[in-house]
Amino acid sequence: FVREQGVREPLGFGQMESLSDLQHCYDFRLTIEPQAAAMAAARRTEEALEKIRTALSMLRDATNRQAHRADADFMFHLSIAQASANPYFATAMQALEDHIAVGMRFHGLSLKSTRDGLQHVFVEHTAVYEAIRDRDAARANEMMRRHIAGSRDRLLAPTGSASFP
Repeated sequence: FVREQGVREPLGFGQMESLSDLQHCYDFRLTIEPQAAAMAAARRTEEALEKIRTALSMLRDATNRQAHRADADFMFHLSIAQASANPYFATAMQALEDHIAVGMRFHGLSLKSTRDGLQHVFVEHTAVYEAIRDRDAARANEMMRRHIAGSRDRLLAPTGSASFP
């Protein structure tokens, strides 16, 4: 085969095949999403904030109906990445969409099995939104880190064990 130098295959992630793959996805999200939230707080426009607010409103409606909307949840996270004004964050989130959907599907089922699980996660989303709205980059970073780590831990951590970070 003849191949032009410098031409690469498009970057992508393989199929998610195990719990280990899901853990790796969460680990990666913990490295990029808190920073995307911090940048969104610093750089967001009113239009970008409105997209985040729209997704949050969809999450509120679903929570009030005791339903989990993975599409609205992903839209919330993608809107934050877009609000960072750094296209690499949004591209990474879009590349992870199918992988994140797997985690959200299982996470949504686990949330519905507890009395206040959906409400708790809605509160986490709201805290991230408020930090971005208030242009508080450090708080946005921390609230997103707590949210992603909490999601991971609710889904993957054995009861009573600590996980990283």
